[in-house]
Parts: sequence; C-alpha cells; structure tokens
Amino acid sequence: MMRSRLILLCFAGIAAIVASCTSTEDRVVAQIGDYEVTVGKIKDEYLAISKHARPRLETLDEKGAFAKDVVAKELIRMEAEKAGYGDIPEIVQVREKTLQNKAWQAFFEEEIKGKVSVGDEEIRALYDKQRIAYHIAWIFTRSKGMAGEALRKIRAGRPFGEIAGIYSIDPSRSRGGDLGFRPAGTMPADVDAAIESLAPGEVSDVLAYDGYYTIIKLVEKREREPMDYETAKVGLESMLMTKKITDRQKELAARYREKYHAEYNDDVIELVAERTREANPREDGPPGQLPEFSEDELALVMASHDGGEWTVGRYMERIATVRDYSRPSYGADAEFIRSIMEDYITGELWVLEALALGYGEREDVVRAAERAYEEAMVTAFHDDLVKDVEVDDAKLRSFYEENREQLMTETTYNLAIIVLETKGEAEEVHRELEAGADFAALARKKSIDPATREQGGEIKETFTASALQRFPDVYDAVYELEAGDYSEPLPAPPSWAPEGWMVVQVRMKGEPRQLEFDEIVDMLRGRVLALEQDKVFSAWLSDKMEEYGVTVNPDVLSSIDFSAL
Repeated sequence: MMRSRLILLCFAGIAAIVASCTSTEDRVVAQIGDYEVTVGKIKDEYLAISKHARPRLETLDEKGAFAKDVVAKELIRMEAEKAGYGDIPEIVQVREKTLQNKAWQAFFEEEIKGKVSVGDEEIRALYDKQRIAYHIAWIFTRSKGMAGEALRKIRAGRPFGEIAGIYSIDPSRSRGGDLGFRPAGTMPADVDAAIESLAPGEVSDVLAYDGYYTIIKLVEKREREPMDYETAKVGLESMLMTKKITDRQKELAARYREKYHAEYNDDVIELVAERTREANPREDGPPGQLPEFSEDELALVMASHDGGEWTVGRYMERIATVRDYSRPSYGADAEFIRSIMEDYITGELWVLEALALGYGEREDVVRAAERAYEEAMVTAFHDDLVKDVEVDDAKLRSFYEENREQLMTETTYNLAIIVLETKGEAEEVHRELEAGADFAALARKKSIDPATREQGGEIKETFTASALQRFPDVYDAVYELEAGDYSEPLPAPPSWAPEGWMVVQVRMKGEPRQLEFDEIVDMLRGRVLALEQDKVFSAWLSDKMEEYGVTVNPDVLSSIDFSAL
C-alpha cells in the first residue's frame, strides 16, 4: 500500500458497468481510462496483506479507502510502465528473485516439511527424557580442526568462556557460550548422550552436530518437574518436526550436490583461509575482519555446480553481509571456508531443483513474483516523483511548535528478573521478597537465567512502554509499579529467559518529558519531509485521476464481503 493516505476518491454515481453475464470476480469496481479494476483485483490485493495485518473492511467508507489505494497503485503502475520503469534491471531482478524464493518455499512445504511426520510415541519418549535439565555452555564452529584447537587450549588451562568468545560462531559467545538450562532430548542423540556422561565442570570431546562441531561444558545437572503432557505436547511435537525437517534437508542437500556436480577448488579455498587468518592474526582482536585480494584473485573460482560458480569476489560480497561473529576469523581454516561455500551452493541448488520440478510455474508463485515486480516499479516511480522535495529549518520549527504536546518521551523502564523453573519456586521467591529479602541477592542465588544472574537479575536493555507492550503479561505486571517494586510471578517470555516463571522488579522508571527541538531535529526532518512529499504526490495523483477520468462503482464495491475472504 502507499506510504500515506492518498486523496479521497469521489464515488461517481455512474450507471451499471457490468453486464448481467459478467462473473462476480470480473465485475468492475473502478475504471481508470480503459483499464478496469475488478472485484478479483480488489480481493487479490486484500489477500496479499498478511492475515494479522488485514484491515476490517465493513462499511462503504472503509471499503472505499481500500479501493482508493488499489486504484492509486494501479494508476502509478500504468504511468511507471509507460515511463520504462519495468525495464530497469534492478526491478526486473526483483521479479526473478521473488519467483525463486517463492518456488523454494513451495518446494520446502511439499517436498521437505510435507514428507515428515511425528508420532505420539516419539513425543511421549521425548517428554519422559525432559525430567532432567542440564545447564551447559558450548563452543560451536564449522570446523573440526578449529574445535580441536579450542579444546586443546581448554585442556591446557584456558577458561572455557574465554575460548568460546574466540572460536564460537554462536551468539552465546558473548556470554562465554552459556546456554542456561536445557532439558534433555533437545540436541542430537549422540550429543545428548555425551552431555549425560559428563560430571558438573567437565568438558566433552569435540562432537559432531548436524554438519557442525561443538564442545560442551556441563555446569550443573538437576531434576525438573515438566509441565503436564498435554500442555507440553505442542512444543515437543514442533521440536521433533524441526529435527526431522533438518535431517531430510541434509539428506536431500547431499543428493543434490551430487546431482548438480558441486565441486570445490581446494587451492583457492586455502588461499581464502590463509588471507582470512592474516586479516585476523590475534585471538583477542575484533572478530570477522575481512581479508583483501587483488583483482586477479577476486576472479578465482572457489566452487562451482551445473548452475553457476562462486568466485572469491562473489564470496567476499556475501560474507561482508554476515554478522561479525559469524564470519571466518582468528584461526580460520580451509574446512571452515569450505563449509560456508557448501551452504551457499546448497541454497542455490534448492532453487534449481524447485524450478526443475515446476514450482516456478505454479500460479501462486508467478502471481507473487509479478506482485513484487509491480511493487518495486511503483515504489521506484513514486520515489523519483518526490525525490526533489526539500524542507527548511523554518518548516521544521513550525511543525515542532504546532505539535509540542505530542512530542514527548515515553515512560521507560529498567528491569531486573529472577527466573525459576516452576511457578511454585517463583511463588516461594515472591514470599521471600515480601519478607524483606534482597532482590539482587536472590537473583544471584536462585535465578536460572545466566544472562542476568551475575548482575543481580538486571537486564541491561532499557525498555520503552511501547516496547514492553509487545509482552502483554510483562507490561500489565509492571506499568503501574514504581522503582523498587516487584511483580507477582508470571511466565517468562521465550525471548527473555529460559523456560520457566519469573518475578520482575522495576529498578528505574523514567517519566515522560518534553523533547527539545535540537534533540529530535533529524526525526522531525524525516517526518516533515514525508508530509511534504505526500503533498506533492497527492497533487500529482489528483491531476492524473482527473486526466484518466477515474470512476468507482459503489454498488459493486459494497457487495464485496471481505470478512469471507
């Protein structure tokens, strides 16, 4: 949809446009010159919006506002096509890329996800395993050789957490590899068995992990009281499905790499590994520094398959988009680089196979690609139309003065949490707090959340009220609390802490205040610029609608039942 509310269409009281023999989907809602916007088009645009974001269109005014946006988009598309925007290579590429992505998604749903299932016996077996929970830390890497080097340093006395910060490519590296408590059965069977054999404080050998390698340290083992089976069943089924899907993907990927003759140039891969080590010579240096290559070296082929090849230059362009800690870094070897290359090639082979099986010709896939192409064309045309609009400081100052009352900060919260495995444990902690216990001391002693425990439960992030509203249970629990107050026990959101229950304390609460002009001038510039661009665009659109003689049939529009879609 357009970035702003476009000018209101005037519903013309026109005669019936459609003959009685016309199908419902082909009935004309609006006319743009000789182009007809049909009921089918309106429905397609509505269904293209994700379910949770679709507006409720019940009244004629609501339906008219939506139809207006569809008409505006179609008019812009027509003008963009006339201006040649459909031939711009970057826009053409959007269509091709979307077709490939949608074909792969359809392939995944039918050929991978659709071919696996989970039985109740499997779910029950996993449920029974989860009576034991392990507090673990790990080092996760693509290379067995690098994992072995990390293990040798640990065996020589280096702290596990320090080595995890150097070698692991998992986000947990920032907290020494600590994963907190994990119930048994959540990892590959041989990894679970290795963890079970460890005593607290022990470190495993290098373990294979779904094509990667890991080293596990067991911090603590404890029995846990799992939630009742019916409540846990959905999550366990999802976990098992994910594992089976991963296994099937690995099986198919190996098959396709053979089918499409994937080959690797070991000499060039070793060159990339060597240059990567040179760019990252110190284990205490910043991770993921990018190596440099000559023009001739950038043209060298690292790997190829029947559908294309990967040069050093192409590899470097891709690796530059990866987060620093996931890039090859200190100690990188050829195995690490080859593993990345294999992932990139496998991604291309999925698309080749999906297209070979005809998924790129499916109606829904083609329609999605065309839609993305049109959206890219419309956006580019719109942006060029308003690109010369500017705003001066006088307009910014005027907007600020007119809207001062709305330009306020939100309430902010600094929070601390104590996370426990069960509701009963959380209620016991709550009673201790009511009896006068210190929140930070209890957090250090009892919380199972490794990310906050050592800081007395403190979460480093400052939350705005709107950010907290994404977690309704937390927001409802704390929005009326003052600094120092704590909540009743509540379930821990998955993105906050390990599975369990928590008590939340408000450490600091920042009250709203007036924002000064100088501190929000950049935000104001963006907002005012958008408003001025909307004026220019709306004027252009108004003229074009008049030029095309746009008309809308309210009777046809009112007959569309959006709630039934």
